[in-house]
Amino acid sequence: MLYVDTVESYKHANMSAESSYWDFFHLDEPCPRPMFVAHKRGLVDRNGKFWVNCTPLSEMWINDEFVPPDRHVVEAAPEGLEFDKLAEGGGSRFMITWSIYDNPYNSKEAIAEFEAGLNREERECRLHGLPLNMAGLIYKEFVYDLHVLCDPPAGWERV
Repeated sequence: MLYVDTVESYKHANMSAESSYWDFFHLDEPCPRPMFVAHKRGLVDRNGKFWVNCTPLSEMWINDEFVPPDRHVVEAAPEGLEFDKLAEGGGSRFMITWSIYDNPYNSKEAIAEFEAGLNREERECRLHGLPLNMAGLIYKEFVYDLHVLCDPPAGWERV
């Protein structure tokens, strides 16, 4: 049996993901964390597995869930990669990232045209697979000339 669930259906009936059991589940793009946790709980009965394909633009919890504490990230998996070997010594979680440049069917011209319309953070995410919340400045509103004082304010003593 194959069961298909969507984020939209979960939003309308969030208990729909509860009380089920799975051999595996696959996410194609991030979902809300409670939906993920409900489906992941359903793996316990059968010691099931899951995998996720996504461009990490939203649902920033995915970085904490999918990248183990030792930050085991494999960039552009080499040919013949044995996924089980990635888990040795690091548990069963790992993240593999690919770059838009790894796809041999993308022309340099098409990539350049796409890239021209992206800001710095979007470039890191959409071109290199880096989660959006890890790209660029943590404080997006930070402006060096505005927020950094070279001289102390009037009346303050230089230390």
